[in-house]
Amino acid sequence: PTRALAVVLATKVFDFRYKKTSYLDADEQPAVFTGIVGFDRRDPFLKNVGRLQTPSLNEISLFGYLILSVQALQAEIDDLKARLN
Repeated sequence: PTRALAVVLATKVFDFRYKKTSYLDADEQPAVFTGIVGFDRRDPFLKNVGRLQTPSLNEISLFGYLILSVQALQAEIDDLKARLN
């Protein structure tokens, strides 16, 4: 959980729009999404694998890291509450 929290805290979050789409928000303006670049290969031929792979938070690990981070934070909160009582 500690490593997961470090990874989540280091992850850059972006506001972005998709190009060449018709996504609109409730006000019929171009929709703005908030998210991460989950896995940026920078390699259209998929040769960036193994030891050459760009380190990033991939879409498979994302939810596991988020869950572990929340669990770690809750454990710290519970521990602090126990110390105060």
